[in-house]
Amino acid sequence: MAAALAGFCIYGVATGSPSTAGYVFSVLVIGAAIAWLRRAALPDLLAIALAIAAILHLAGGLINVGQDVLYNASIGPYVTALGTHLLQYDHVAHAYVSFVTACGIQPDHRRGR
Repeated sequence: MAAALAGFCIYGVATGSPSTAGYVFSVLVIGAAIAWLRRAALPDLLAIALAIAAILHLAGGLINVGQDVLYNASIGPYVTALGTHLLQYDHVAHAYVSFVTACGIQPDHRRGR
């Protein structure tokens, strides 16, 4: 994850992306919060899934597609009633992060929770 973070930071600076500092900072803060709040080591699969989520976040905000960033890239028809396209990178990335978060929360069975 550190290599990916450094790579996206270098890419963002090299391409002049104005969002580079914000995206890199947000990933660092979330990573630090997990390290500070988590009492036990993350299971390997969850650590990998969270690293992928961070990479999706960084890519979405820093990689340009046409005149916009990847987060706003979409395919499929625009649905006026929903105010969006049927398949948009932003929606897929956030659905993945929500799924990983939901699967990563494990109740503490020793306390009856």
